Amino acid sequence: MRKPISLYLPPGFQRYDCQLCGACCRAGFAVVTTEEERERIRAQGWEQLPEFQGKELFVRRPGGEYVVGQREDGACLFLGDDGLCRIHAKYGEEAKPFACRPYPFILLPVGGEVRASLRFDCPAVVANEGRPLPQHRAHLQTLAAHALPKGARPPAPPPFREGLMLEWRELSLVAAAFDRLIAAESLDITRRLLVCADLAGLLQQAKMADLEGRKLEGFLSNLTRWLIEGVAANPLERKRPAGGVLPMFRQAAGLYARLDRIAETQEGVATRLARVTRRLSHALRLLGGWGTVPPVREGLPRVRWSAMERPFGIPDAECAEVLARYYRVKLDALGFCGRAMYGWPFLEGAGALFHTYPLILWFARLFAIGKGKERLDAEEVRQAIRVVDRPHGTSVALSVRTERIRLRFLSQHENLSTLIVWYGT
Repeated sequence: MRKPISLYLPPGFQRYDCQLCGACCRAGFAVVTTEEERERIRAQGWEQLPEFQGKELFVRRPGGEYVVGQREDGACLFLGDDGLCRIHAKYGEEAKPFACRPYPFILLPVGGEVRASLRFDCPAVVANEGRPLPQHRAHLQTLAAHALPKGARPPAPPPFREGLMLEWRELSLVAAAFDRLIAAESLDITRRLLVCADLAGLLQQAKMADLEGRKLEGFLSNLTRWLIEGVAANPLERKRPAGGVLPMFRQAAGLYARLDRIAETQEGVATRLARVTRRLSHALRLLGGWGTVPPVREGLPRVRWSAMERPFGIPDAECAEVLARYYRVKLDALGFCGRAMYGWPFLEGAGALFHTYPLILWFARLFAIGKGKERLDAEEVRQAIRVVDRPHGTSVALSVRTERIRLRFLSQHENLSTLIVWYGT
């Protein structure tokens, strides 16, 4: 009998229980299936029902994978009128494709254990509704074997930075140092993210001798203490980002907001051309920053660019609680690098994660201004986190070389620090 897999869950500050809202089934996710799963679902007889006539249960993507078909609005074909999965309702959870079953959990092999992260595009996760995560252990234990199958070799750690490898234990120590900074309630949330950017910048330059073995803990302890003292005295002076930083940031925001749907791969030539033309128009407005924020997705309010750049103040304690949970869950699970982020090195993934802070606050400003508000509150921050976390680490568009270069540029210490203060105050 196989020994139970070691499963690590984030501490109990994060809660979750499914609220049966159906948001995940309407979100347009690409649910990858195996051949066995496709045969099993076809054998259930769905194609004989009138509402499935002329619909493809599974769609082949350019890479050869087959994903569950979707309606034109991006919702899963198997979503019922009651907002629930029809496969689950009729045949039970195990009858669904495995890719659906862990959601909103993400199970990540880390050395010889599996760590559980969470998707914050789930309304219940971002709202912290339900039981503390440790109470989900029994259910997740049954799913963990899929993340680390019997006999499989544990995955190697990603590079710490280009040309430097560390062990999983050492990567975990660095992630824990970032986590302690995010949890430092003596600092406001903008200063917490700023000091994380400072630490990431220094680690990019650190000597290899300081990052290995027993030296690492002492090095991190001394460095974080010194950085906290420095950032506490930082006046957070707003300085407009230099050169091409804001145009590139706006383009990144547009890509994070974009909703790519499987139905788009089956469009006719005229429809596809119209969509490409529309996106080109949006890209030019994002680059130029003139007029109003383009409607890169449904539901975005019409707001003038100039209104997005004024001071909004540091997010209050309620906003900080939501943001701190988001970052701490990602850091605890190492859910920001390696397999969780297109195979990127640890520090590159950390930079991209911390870059989500100005992105989240940019979208929160957009939603707040659209409602006529002068300051952010937790409602807009939760809404913004759902937008930003959806594509982060999963969108094919964000993984391409040009977008990776853009994120690297925006995550460079000087650019990232300036953006954190610009949108975080």
